[in-house]
Amino acid sequence: ASLYMRGIPCVQIPTTLLSQVDSSVGGKTAVDFNGVKNVVGAFYQPQEVLIAPEFLRTLPQKEIKCGIGEIVKYCALNSEIFDKAQKQVDLTDEEFLTGLIVDCVAHKAQVVANDEKETGDRKSLNIGHTTGHAIELSFGLSHGESVLYGMLFETQIAIDYGVCDKKYGENLLKIVRKALAISPVVSIDFSQVDAWANKAKADKKNEKSGVITMSVPKGKGVWSLFTLSYDEYIKALQKVVK
Repeated sequence: ASLYMRGIPCVQIPTTLLSQVDSSVGGKTAVDFNGVKNVVGAFYQPQEVLIAPEFLRTLPQKEIKCGIGEIVKYCALNSEIFDKAQKQVDLTDEEFLTGLIVDCVAHKAQVVANDEKETGDRKSLNIGHTTGHAIELSFGLSHGESVLYGMLFETQIAIDYGVCDKKYGENLLKIVRKALAISPVVSIDFSQVDAWANKAKADKKNEKSGVITMSVPKGKGVWSLFTLSYDEYIKALQKVVK
């Protein structure tokens, strides 16, 4: 729609949990190219977004888990969503998910309204995504599950470097692990870090070569950009990947 006839009106009707809580809102459109995530695309806002939670009943568990990956991202950005997820035993409960659709969309809409082109606060929506995209491209996991692993590793790195409050970070990691435990669980060997982490070099947040920039949780409802040299990033990953 952003390209055809130099742009035609677009209405989003998201039918997956991931698109309902995140990607249908905000106007980001892109495709992967030459092994790089979202490298070709445009910012193009839909005229409206129509969300019907009833579509969730048509989804396999794998797609529900994928969407929960983005919900957990919002746990790291929004204290109210964090509290709800922390108290919730079953993250796949339909009533729970339906309520969080509204919460996640409201949070993202406010961020995008203030920073449509991702020059500032919109970078917060990339929590877990630097490493997550590298995992997604290397192992073929769903986007949401890749983001969960990205959050798992990057949050622990942020704790280790003193960027993220330790107690808060450990509570966030409990939610991440609870989400990763949702069936189906895929066993992945991340130990050969050099073989996959190099894809993080292509992340759009990196402002110069040889460095890796991550959006990481800092405290409840607080985030920060965190940069490491590539060599430091590899060493940090080797420490936290188990």
